Amino acid sequence: MTLADYPRVGRLLGRLAGRFPESPDAARLPLPLRHRDLRQYFFGRVSHGVLPALRGDAVWEHPLVAPVVDADLRRDLHDRRARFARFLIDLARARFPLDHPRDAAV
Repeated sequence: MTLADYPRVGRLLGRLAGRFPESPDAARLPLPLRHRDLRQYFFGRVSHGVLPALRGDAVWEHPLVAPVVDADLRRDLHDRRARFARFLIDLARARFPLDHPRDAAV
């Protein structure tokens, strides 16, 4: 990346940050954008969009990817995906002492 790239990167980051407006009017926007927590993002976009693309050979055989990835990377990604999925499920089931105002008084 060169110094000339920074204005464009700044604009793109600004657009990304503005994708999910906080105003009450956001629900009326004609955009299918909404906040998602990490679990929703992982089990949605990552599990159904990113990971299926990584299961095929095309990505791994691409001339820019093949020379720089470790031979075990595909296996590691699969193993970590499964571990992270279990972690997110366990985290969703966990109870925290301050989950509810009544719990905080105990």
